[in-house]
Amino acid sequence: MIIEGQVFLVLNGTDGSSTDAGDNVLFEDGTKIKIGSGGAGSENMGFGRITEANTGAGVIIEDGLMSGMDNKIINGNFAVNQRSDDQSETASYTAASTPANSDDTYLFDRWKLLSDGNDIVDVHSYGRTMGSRDFGGNSGPSWMPAETSFAMAMDVETANKKFGQAQFIESMNCNDLRGRVCTLSWKARVRNSQTSTSIKAAVIGWFGTSDTITSDIISAWNDEGTDPTLVTNAEYLNEPFNILLNGTMQTYTINVSIPTGIKNVIVFIWNDMSNGDVGTTVGDYIFLSDVQLERGEFNNPRFQNETYDITERKCHRYYYKAIGTHYGQVYGSQGFVNTRMSHPMRVLPTVIRYSAIRTTTGLAYYQTRVKTQVLMSHTSAYISNLEVDAEL
Repeated sequence: MIIEGQVFLVLNGTDGSSTDAGDNVLFEDGTKIKIGSGGAGSENMGFGRITEANTGAGVIIEDGLMSGMDNKIINGNFAVNQRSDDQSETASYTAASTPANSDDTYLFDRWKLLSDGNDIVDVHSYGRTMGSRDFGGNSGPSWMPAETSFAMAMDVETANKKFGQAQFIESMNCNDLRGRVCTLSWKARVRNSQTSTSIKAAVIGWFGTSDTITSDIISAWNDEGTDPTLVTNAEYLNEPFNILLNGTMQTYTINVSIPTGIKNVIVFIWNDMSNGDVGTTVGDYIFLSDVQLERGEFNNPRFQNETYDITERKCHRYYYKAIGTHYGQVYGSQGFVNTRMSHPMRVLPTVIRYSAIRTTTGLAYYQTRVKTQVLMSHTSAYISNLEVDAEL
């Protein structure tokens, strides 16, 4: 059956001890749900359509305001970390790593570090041990909630400077956000010994050319208490406010209205304490995970946990590291090496780095969305650890 319009649900029993607005209801085993049409005194629960599934399989709720189903953020829990030096995805980013912890630099996949200068924070990976990917001392820390599988930490190296993480959402993935109220949620905490640590979060609209976003969206970081000044064509879509953190990993939520005229959406979460009364101290930590942006307005969104391979394939659209040595073929007096992605990249990729190559004589690159071909004047061609980039 299909019921269009407003609906309400009635439980058979006493699973919910309260009927006050905003209370939570715990569904016990064997609970039955009666579906009825909305009438006088019923509350609109936001469902657009309820469809009965196969016999004995329950119901499927479609077109409803259900959290955790439509995350526009890719790698919101910082699981994928291809750029780490040791290829284990667990290494930290410091002033000595490649890439380094510099301002306006992509580190974790899809996430760009923005900071008031270079070497402001080291960036670390945390997670539950997964196969050969061993986080060592950063594996399964006690502060990580059971539903959180990975996390990232920003470790202050230069005191009293602002810093944060930003993700640029591709224009085509913003189509169903335009003209809608959206919910941004994330989990964050600090070390137990820290006091008065706060952050800010904003959804930013890009009104310039689609997918051509100014690399560093901050034109001036400003003093503590004053939001960073954005570059031309970038505008805050909400009023950022201080969110006081503590030693418990908690979920924080803001609701934002997205204008119809935006070309891209940017999510930016940052530490705004710099040279004011509080500031930051070397050794301070901010832990971040489970970042989510989705259509609808929710009180407490549930993070969309997806399998690692799905997240990794999404990241490969923007950045890909071809781990290992790839041997080529001979074509006349030259050799060439093809590196194929798991699927087409967003745009023609740029070759950014490799650790070893047979020869640089007569070197040329040919890029398409599905492969990068390295042509060289050598009849025994190879290339190691090739990296290609198609980030926004």
